[in-house]
Amino acid sequence: MTDLPVVNLEARLKELVVHEIRLAGATPAGDLDDATVLAASGLDSLGFASITVAMDQELGLDPFGGTEDIIYPETFGELVSLYEKAHRNKQGETE
Repeated sequence: MTDLPVVNLEARLKELVVHEIRLAGATPAGDLDDATVLAASGLDSLGFASITVAMDQELGLDPFGGTEDIIYPETFGELVSLYEKAHRNKQGETE
């Protein structure tokens, strides 16, 4: 498991989202930005689950674990924010 600085979380998430969109047989519509609506981008629930598993395996980050409320981010920016928060929380636990 590798620890990425927060600034690299966005880049890794972007790679994973684009990969999952392509696996679903869609073509990413331009560059992902904070306002990109995930559902409209071609990312389906299976792709979203795959991203969650990959980020947990690679970085030990699961912003959805330990909560009873299921949060599904609508935009790419919301997804990045969830992971940035999980990263900050994890850093706080290890300090």
